[in-house]
Amino acid sequence: MQAGSKNIPAAELFVKFMSSPESQAQIADELGLMPARTSAYNDPKVKESARVTAFQPVLAKQKPRAWIPEGGLLFTPLDQQYGKLLSGDATAEQALKTVGDAYRKMLKGWS
Repeated sequence: MQAGSKNIPAAELFVKFMSSPESQAQIADELGLMPARTSAYNDPKVKESARVTAFQPVLAKQKPRAWIPEGGLLFTPLDQQYGKLLSGDATAEQALKTVGDAYRKMLKGWS
């Protein structure tokens, strides 16, 4: 939510609604996305979701990634090459190589 928002109370209600366990469970059920709230995993629809249960072992072992300033820039080469791949202007191999080259240049010194 931006500090200069014109209707902060409505924005707060929207965030509260979207982050509620019920909304998170509905999003998981209808869109196949993982709930952001742990309490949403108690919902029967979430418990029965094949997508969600398939990711449960992964979530149990996950570790937070270190924040790096370049993190937000990582999507740009991926987005550009995805568009080229879909339009037929690049093969999957070409797109992946270009993304990899951009990442290596951007993240020089990171391992």
